[in-house]
Amino acid sequence: MIANFAVLAVLIAAAWAGFKADFSLVQPMIWAFFPGSLPLGMLLTAWLYKRTSEPVKFRPIDSDAFAFAYAHPGFHAALNTVRASNSDR
Repeated sequence: MIANFAVLAVLIAAAWAGFKADFSLVQPMIWAFFPGSLPLGMLLTAWLYKRTSEPVKFRPIDSDAFAFAYAHPGFHAALNTVRASNSDR
């Protein structure tokens, strides 16, 4: 599908620049493959849409008891190193 659009874009750009392509081979290829790209693209879009999950819900934090933050252990180690080097100053 992407290849069809790329070839079509190259042909349009070449025609705009004044280059005359031999359409005895190009035009049948476009008519053979391009119409199939549209339904395939629509099926791919529908499949990707079905795979999406619900969006994340953001709610205000009313109390500190419900505020949780999880970080990678490496991040904690780096943060403690920075804090230790800042406390030495």
